Order: sequence, then structure tokens, then C-alpha cells
Amino acid sequence: MEASCSGHACGSGGGVHGPDAVPCTPHAPSARDAGCMGSMRMGRASMHDRAATQLAPVPRHSDHDGSRGITGAVPQRHRCRHATAASLLLLAAAACLLSLPLAAASPKVYIYDLAKWNDAEKHGDVTDSEYGLDQLFGQVLRSRAEYVTDDTAAADFFYVDAWLAWPYETHRLSDAVAELRKLGPWFDRKNGSDHIFVVTADHGRCHYAEEHMLIRNAIVLQHYGAALDGPQFKHRSDDSPLDFWGGDIDRELILMDAIWTDDACASSVVKCTEDAYGRKTPLMCNIPRQDIIVPPAVLERPPTRDCHRCYHGPEHEKAHLTPYLNPEANGRRGSITFFHAGPIGWDDEAFSGGARQTLYQTWNNAVWRRGKPPGDEPEGQQGFLIKDGEMGAKDWPHLWEAKWCLASTATGWSPQFKLAATRGCVPVIMQDGVLSEFEEQLPLQEYSVRIPLHMTYQLNRVLQYLEDKGRHAELQKNLECAWRLHWWRPPHGRALDVVMCELRRRSLLAQGDRSPLKTKMAINFETCTLRCMPGDEEVPLRAASEVVVAG
Repeated sequence: MEASCSGHACGSGGGVHGPDAVPCTPHAPSARDAGCMGSMRMGRASMHDRAATQLAPVPRHSDHDGSRGITGAVPQRHRCRHATAASLLLLAAAACLLSLPLAAASPKVYIYDLAKWNDAEKHGDVTDSEYGLDQLFGQVLRSRAEYVTDDTAAADFFYVDAWLAWPYETHRLSDAVAELRKLGPWFDRKNGSDHIFVVTADHGRCHYAEEHMLIRNAIVLQHYGAALDGPQFKHRSDDSPLDFWGGDIDRELILMDAIWTDDACASSVVKCTEDAYGRKTPLMCNIPRQDIIVPPAVLERPPTRDCHRCYHGPEHEKAHLTPYLNPEANGRRGSITFFHAGPIGWDDEAFSGGARQTLYQTWNNAVWRRGKPPGDEPEGQQGFLIKDGEMGAKDWPHLWEAKWCLASTATGWSPQFKLAATRGCVPVIMQDGVLSEFEEQLPLQEYSVRIPLHMTYQLNRVLQYLEDKGRHAELQKNLECAWRLHWWRPPHGRALDVVMCELRRRSLLAQGDRSPLKTKMAINFETCTLRCMPGDEEVPLRAASEVVVAG
């Protein structure tokens, strides 16, 4: 039984059926369409139907209504008792269902076998590269049997295991989609809206500007969080600021104009593409609430080989160390107030959205920086350490010593948030208009801070205020739990669980339930547990055999 794609049930960013259709992501029928009594239905039952039609608890992993086993039980206080009279059951069914939270049924993912597009023997292992998640994600997903199915009829989502970005530039997205269509009807069945791609390119979807519409409805896991990023692709960096009107690269003015005209393509500086029906659509590097901004794969272990952006070699022998797993990585935390190391991008004003350049110009000559005479610095602190250049052998320990670390974009995305969070340094997000990893899913405000670029000149006051109020200590303490959510590899990595929880939430949006938009996943930092949705049980984040180093 396939879900229809019409009317108010359609959410944003899903499939488009016909020239006048409303965009939607039809993963499953609603509870109303499926029937609240859990009667036999034609075809398979999706995870949403299985959870919503349970009027009585079902044993874990048992079969119910001919469908897959339920992977989570409903709390006793929410379970409805069967009425002995059929009439009472019919009358009470709707009320019972309204009060019944969805069981924590895990979405099932079918993984395409695309040997031509994931040839490890040909390309080698690049899972330790900044760009290696397209290799690593499939490995991590396959290691979690509860999320994977080899039955297309039982799948809620389809993962396209195709390595598309560096170093596979000969792999065209159009060729991969053509191969999917040869393998079966599943991609076109819902216009790709239940298909998942991993794109690690600097500008996410915009790397495939010419093939953008092929996966317009798909879910893309990527690192770049900018949406309407058209101005950066006008390559203004080679022009003088006097050669064009500044409003042409002002994100807020462009967005305001798009809202007012109800047509983002009306702006001369927003790149647009045409779909199969001739409709113009903004070329969005990240489609909010459809794509998922995820952490990169890098810096979780010593690289097995040298590769691009793998941080391999003697100068990076401490790059993979984290205070949470490696006792030797415990530095004198607080000896540096604020730390950044990385290219500043002086020759490109679009680099980092200007954040690094502004930060350097404002604070590099400030009293609170490393290198000033001891008498010019607060007692026991080295102040602001801002380096224009790549991380080197002496820089990695600074991550264990600093209180705050910059998290900004670069040419495109940057691994700075993950690097800071997994090393115990509270991330300071400075990337206006650009989402950070898992910012739509997790309460980042509980273990990081976001500071608008226009407040750069007050950075010392803002950070000092947070320290005086004890907020920095709270944020850093919370990182002792949350860092796992930005880590991929088992046994400590729980980033995959965040992705799978989000897929479950997206499925509710496809049914017209907008409640996932109102809440984020909840973290209990005292017990270090994660709750995907209200009513779910809290899931432990610590590995069973884990020994916590930081404390």
C-alpha cells in the first residue's frame, strides 16, 4: 500500500508528482489511512503503521499483523487495555491512539550494491580523510544489523553506497542514478525521496550544480550547512568590492527579497535550476529539514595510509588523541582562553564568510593573546591564540588546553566543530546563516555557543561573561557525554544513531505530523542518555566497556 502525495499531508522537500503537485516525502500512510484498529492491510506495514496500530504491547522481535518485529516497547503507563466488548474497543480506539506515543521502531535501510562506485581496492582506504564519510558511512551502517534489511519490500529508506566526491571525480551522479533505475523501481517510486546519499564535497549539493535536480528530493548527508548560497558561486572574490553593490552578497537582504516576492529565483544573484516541468528552483547547497548536516569521518584514529586531508605523518602523530579516550591527551585546561589554527583566507573574502579574517584582525593584537609579556595577560592564562596556518605538531595539544575553540566554515565546510567537541574544547560557532553539524537535531546550545559575526568585537566580554556565570564549566562538563554524538566509529561513536533517529522523525513529517519540528532530541547529561522523541525510553550513549578518562 503506497501513500498518496496530495493535500495537507505533504511536507516540504519531498517527492514531486506532476507539474502541479505539492512537494512531499511519502514514506508511509498515516495512521488514519492505515486504520487505527491494526486490521490486516494490503502490502507491507511501514514502521509508522506498526508503531501506531499497537493497542496492546507486543513482545520484542515478535511478528504483528504480518510485519517486521517491533524494536521498542511502549511504556506501561501509555498502554491501552483491550475492552472485552467490541463496541467499547471501537469507541475507545481513536482516543487510545491519540494518547499512545509511537514505539521506538527503528527504520530499516536497504543498501544498494554498487561495486563500480565503491571500489576500495581501486581507490584505497580514505575513511580517515576529511572527505572519507562516503566510505565510512556504509561500513558503520552495515555494522548495525538492527538498522539494515536486505529486503526492498521491508525497507523504509534506501542508502546509495556510491562514493561520489574526491577522489572519485570520474563518478558522475547521473551515472549512479541511471544505475539505480536499472536495478529496480525504487528510486522513481517516490521520486528519490526515501533515498539517502552521502556527499562530502566542500559545498554539498552545489558541487553537483549541473545534476542538482536528479537528487532534488533525496536525503543528502553532508557537512556543509549553507542553503541559499548563490552569492558565493558568483566568484566575487576576484573583484573589487567597489565593482558591485554590496547588497548583492548580503544573505539577509537576499532572503528578505525572496520572502517578499515569494520567489527566490527573482533575485539576480541566486543561482536557480529548472526541473523536468520547467519550474525554476533555487540551487540550494543544503535543503533544511531534508538534508542532514553530519560530522566528518576524520580524526578518530591514526590514519592507515597517507591521503588528502588525512593528517598523516610525524607532525600529526597527536591529531587523533582525545582526552576522553587517551590519558596522555590531558592538558592544562584553561591555560588558553581561545584557540584557532587554520588558514585565514586573506585572498578570498568569501572564505569562512569572513569570520576568520574578522576574528584575526580584531583579536590578534589584543592583550588576551599568546605571545604577549606575562604582565599583559590575566594570571594563569595565555589569552587568545589565533594562528594563520594549518595545524602542526605543537598545535594539537592546544585543543586539550583551551577553554574555547573556533568553529567556522572555510572554503566550504570545516571539521572545526567536531575537532573541538571531541577534544573537550567548547566550540564557538561563528558562521552566520550556516548550520553546524546536527544543529537541527541536537541541543547544541548545551555544549557549544553560537556568536553572530557582528559581535566579534565583543568576543572577550561574551566569553568572560559565560565563564563568570559558570556556563563554560557546564558546557564543558556536558561535552564529556555529548562528544560521542559527533563520532562515527564503534564502540564509542553514536553519530549513526542520531541519523537514524532523524530518519524516524522525518517519516512523521511525511505523514503531516509537524511535532518533530518543535523539539530536538533530548540528552540527559547526568546519565549520558539520548531520547529520540517524547515518550521514548532513554538510550545509553556510553559504550558498555567504556572507561571514562575525563572527569
